[in-house]
Amino acid sequence: MSMALSDMMRLASQAEKEGVTLAEKISRCLSPEEIVRMQDDLETELASNYRNIEEFMGGIEVPSIDDMMSLGDEELLDLLGENVPASSDETAAE
Repeated sequence: MSMALSDMMRLASQAEKEGVTLAEKISRCLSPEEIVRMQDDLETELASNYRNIEEFMGGIEVPSIDDMMSLGDEELLDLLGENVPASSDETAAE
């Protein structure tokens, strides 16, 4: 976790305890230069996290809605990896 994120979490916690908004707490505790630096650091961290997600998702194949609609019930359940009771009445009775 970056210093900017831990600082933001600390400020958020303090703001909650004091009953003020995070924006109010930031404006009282940080100089304009510190706010800009924190924004830059958070932007860098978010971009890095986004790239990590993009890399992870790059190898995942997501079926289209048309492909999913053409599946039978058993195929759809296999795809979802769920074991759903055959009757909704059985679920309601539990």
